[in-house]
Amino acid sequence: ERSFVCFVNCTRRNVDMFWVNFQGKHIKHKTLARRERYKIVTYVTHPWVFRDSETSSALVVNSEETFYPKPALQPGQQVYGPASPRYIIANICIPLYSLKDRAAQVVWSCLHDPQAVFSLEIPKVLMLTIAKWPNCGSLYRGNHN
Repeated sequence: ERSFVCFVNCTRRNVDMFWVNFQGKHIKHKTLARRERYKIVTYVTHPWVFRDSETSSALVVNSEETFYPKPALQPGQQVYGPASPRYIIANICIPLYSLKDRAAQVVWSCLHDPQAVFSLEIPKVLMLTIAKWPNCGSLYRGNHN
């Protein structure tokens, strides 16, 4: 069943839009510029996810990381004669991060060398959080004190 969606990038970041295919693979559809709106005809069986283009951090629609399109017509709703489609507005936003996650993001953004995280005088929990991120190449080997 078709769904008419207007994705709105409500962030100050470029956003990569991914359709999640039936095997669960993320297929990049488009990159939305800051504040860009994008209308699309999709299907209720096509979930979408959104990532910050620069950091690959997950973004949300309605506080959810995965957006599931709603049908164009809701149950009991009928259209008599020609009608223009009613687009559902899907606002893409930055999620509310925990203090720990936000602190880790800020520390990571200041690093020139990912290995340097272990030489900083920061709480171990931040070191381990940063080291486990995919773009750190699995720095943590379990032997850092």
